[in-house]
Amino acid sequence: MKTVLLIGIAVLMIFLIGCTGLNQQPQQAVPQEQQTLEKVTAKAVADTQPQCKSIEVPYETQECKTIQEEYTDQEAYTDYESYTEQEAYKKTVELKYSMQDDAGAGNCGEVFNYKACDKVTITNLDSEAGTFTWKCDIELTESRDPLHVGKKFSDSKSGVIGVSQSGDLTCGPFDVNVDDTLTWKKTVTPGTKEVLDYRTVTKQRPVTKYRTVTKTRPVTNCQTVTKTKAQEVCE
Repeated sequence: MKTVLLIGIAVLMIFLIGCTGLNQQPQQAVPQEQQTLEKVTAKAVADTQPQCKSIEVPYETQECKTIQEEYTDQEAYTDYESYTEQEAYKKTVELKYSMQDDAGAGNCGEVFNYKACDKVTITNLDSEAGTFTWKCDIELTESRDPLHVGKKFSDSKSGVIGVSQSGDLTCGPFDVNVDDTLTWKKTVTPGTKEVLDYRTVTKQRPVTKYRTVTKTRPVTNCQTVTKTKAQEVCE
């Protein structure tokens, strides 16, 4: 507003001076008036120029920085654990049987030619037929012939016996005297068969487990800060 007023005064004075020059004869300008006009004009022009200065103006901004932050996580891994289960398998078992032994030596030779022998009756009690073996081991412990004492004899016989069937197996004959004392050892070896059975076995299997682990991750933190900056202000 002040600037507009000064400009108006300067224009008015120039107009008045012009009018005075038109009504009067040309004459030499008064130095003092001209000087005053020039000063007023210069001041008016100067007052129209903006007056500027630099000031510090506050402002807000975001400051951020990235850091490594620790955190915990559940991590999967493979482990192995033991477990038991029933496993089928085939095993070999002896056939069931019963035995009837004559429990003594008999003569299986001629009347005047004595021969010792023994007989056993085996009954197959199993569900399968099989081969049974009857073995006799004897030792002559007493004899009228000292050279025969300690003499040993052995014999075995085998035969297939069906289910629920009986069979006779005979050991001998052994060439001994009728009055010799004999020690008998008798053994029956039954037949065998395969049967399905079950057993408990321990095995290993993979399992997925989880464990807590510590890791790091980048995290950006920001905060609002106040700063100042130079700004030019004109009036």
